[in-house]
Amino acid sequence: MYTVLCAFEDRQAALRSITRMIRTGLPRDDIHVQPIVVHVSDAEEALEAATLMTDLGAFDVEHCRTRWKSGGYGALGLSEGATPS
Repeated sequence: MYTVLCAFEDRQAALRSITRMIRTGLPRDDIHVQPIVVHVSDAEEALEAATLMTDLGAFDVEHCRTRWKSGGYGALGLSEGATPS
């Protein structure tokens, strides 16, 4: 199983992507819309928001990306040289 993460600035674009994924045959139950995006005005607010989200169970995608990459996973979350099945 693979997990694909993506982010959209525009909610309508996100909704269109869901519709298109369903049309291609992906089961709706496998598509989850759970992002929380916080726009802040300075680094202090950014740190406060990040700390709060982490305390509530969110994870830092950039931190995970670094860890995944050092573990041999590429841009698609695949081991280097692997292809999706």
